[in-house]
Amino acid sequence: MTPLLIIGASGRAAARSMIRRGFTPTVIDLFADVDTRRMATTLKCGDYPHGFSALAQQVPPMAWVYTGGLENHPDIVDAISHRHHLIGNSGAVLCSGLRDPIELCKTLPALGFHYPCCLKRLPKDFSYCLPSLALQGGAGEGSFFESGTSRLWLRKPYRSAGGFGLSFISEPSPHHYFQQYIKGLPISAVYEDDHLIGTTTQLCGEPWLHTREFQYCGNLVMDDSPHAAEFERVGRALAQHFDLRGDWGIDAIAAESGLCILEINPRYCASRELFDHEMPRGKAIYYAPHRFAFPEGDWTGFADIPAAGTILEAGEPVLTLYGGDLLELKSTATKLDYLFGFGP
Repeated sequence: MTPLLIIGASGRAAARSMIRRGFTPTVIDLFADVDTRRMATTLKCGDYPHGFSALAQQVPPMAWVYTGGLENHPDIVDAISHRHHLIGNSGAVLCSGLRDPIELCKTLPALGFHYPCCLKRLPKDFSYCLPSLALQGGAGEGSFFESGTSRLWLRKPYRSAGGFGLSFISEPSPHHYFQQYIKGLPISAVYEDDHLIGTTTQLCGEPWLHTREFQYCGNLVMDDSPHAAEFERVGRALAQHFDLRGDWGIDAIAAESGLCILEINPRYCASRELFDHEMPRGKAIYYAPHRFAFPEGDWTGFADIPAAGTILEAGEPVLTLYGGDLLELKSTATKLDYLFGFGP
């Protein structure tokens, strides 16, 4: 078994996948959950993201990968890579424009793919024709924006992950940009190098999981996706253009007018574990409906399990649940509501 260091906001899913690939993981993340500690040597980081570098110095040199959040900190990725051999995308790749929404407005249409119009600031009167605005923003063919879309704009953080910090139009700031809101089904794809592993529908802002609007909260595997061929073409083109390697993924919207890419995630994605052998077809993240202490119990079948007695505040992630379809996931979430004192 080959040792592997996994660093990110949550390392449990990656650890599970990497064990199946023949690695022995060490994890540094924000939670040090019970099941993570069972499968890997685990260190808890209390100073996100800068504490990762110091904790990585305590681990013997080995190969390493990162999960969600660190793609927004290329300097930290490079700092850790001085001691550990990175399997994945370096700081130079992260700074190549794939995380810059304004730059992607030019790059993706030039490669033949749709991407929403993105602006650093909105004009005072932004109610005029969206196709014209899309063309001004470098978003490519205006016809894509003429149907199946909403004339609304999202304010998004430049350094975002998991849908945190998204809102409809509000006051601008140096840390935010505006992206045209595309109406459709949120979907995603995961890759290894330039090979498509699979596609999923995304659960975002689901009230039965007590999430905020747009917040990522799970995935369901798509069989025979009508977008599989397009995702294969996208993956090959982006892997070549940005020199992407290892595990990475794409978030997109399946709109009436076609597939629209929203974001490139150049690291291990949470949905990747659903394509591991004998995994269920769906997963969902249950968020705390109110403040409570996590109870003792048999949590077999769940993941990302907090230690008994952990105080969870409203809106914090509690655990991950699995199911074969959306109905099963909802049923399990309802049982958790009753267990945690949120039922009627």
